[in-house]
Amino acid sequence: MNLSAFNATTDLLTVHESALATGTGGGDKVVTGNFFANDVGLSGNITSFTATPAGSTVSLSGNTYTVTTTYGSLVVDRTSGAYTYTLNANVDNDSAAGATPLNFVQSFTYQRTGGTADVKVTIV
Repeated sequence: MNLSAFNATTDLLTVHESALATGTGGGDKVVTGNFFANDVGLSGNITSFTATPAGSTVSLSGNTYTVTTTYGSLVVDRTSGAYTYTLNANVDNDSAAGATPLNFVQSFTYQRTGGTADVKVTIV
């Protein structure tokens, strides 16, 4: 019997409102990386991508998923796992559901052969 384990670690991204034009400076409003780097037990292309933030849209054009939220955009190459997240707007931490006085977390999930993996973008 051959057992293989699925062990994808949640991808954690952090962007800073201070890096926006209206911010105080410092931090990053753009982060890049590769979602496949920690996907033990998963293989192949990303076959689906979902976003839980209200008002999000997900589109696929060629090999590129684009996820647009109220606060930013996530662009992912489904064949390589390479991504770029760009923060475009401040979070109103007083009214955004789930926001704390210090941050707001957006959650995403993608599917590959063997299972799913999560992505969490923390806006500080």
